[in-house]
Amino acid sequence: MTDLLKPILLTDLFGVEVTDIQCYQPPSLKKNAIRFEDSTEVPVNVFADVLKATRATPIATWDRDYMKGSPAVTENKYGKGTAVYYASFFNLEAARHLMRRYTAEYGLKPLLTGIPRDIEVTRRTKGQSQYYFVLNHDDESVAIRPGPGYFDLLENAPAPAAMILKPFEYKLLRK
Repeated sequence: MTDLLKPILLTDLFGVEVTDIQCYQPPSLKKNAIRFEDSTEVPVNVFADVLKATRATPIATWDRDYMKGSPAVTENKYGKGTAVYYASFFNLEAARHLMRRYTAEYGLKPLLTGIPRDIEVTRRTKGQSQYYFVLNHDDESVAIRPGPGYFDLLENAPAPAAMILKPFEYKLLRK
């Protein structure tokens, strides 16, 4: 137990305080949703933080229940970045919506082209080398086309410009 405000030690970063929490478990599933400024609705099925925005700007509100109209997702400019507080259990719909938002706002581009949207790609840099971790989380094979000029570190050989990732397979590519 603590008397510190939630999010503990992060209230300045996020610019919000959590004043209450609402649980959504059976039979109350689908009792609330998050509505973004562009009217996109994202389902909420587990819990909802009731927020007090101290410095943050709400970008979405609760759509139903006693919290209707109160902040559900906020942004707070902090240092050189933006801290986003999502007041529920993060789900795929929310991730996709926020990725579209920040991709458009900051002009973000995919790390690799020719990669289906359900494939995870992360990149690490060391010196002049770029290392790409490409993961297939699906139980089906997927074609990827990262293009020429990559070296497959797991096979210790040049990587083809196009390849098939088997279910749950991953590649480590260097460029």
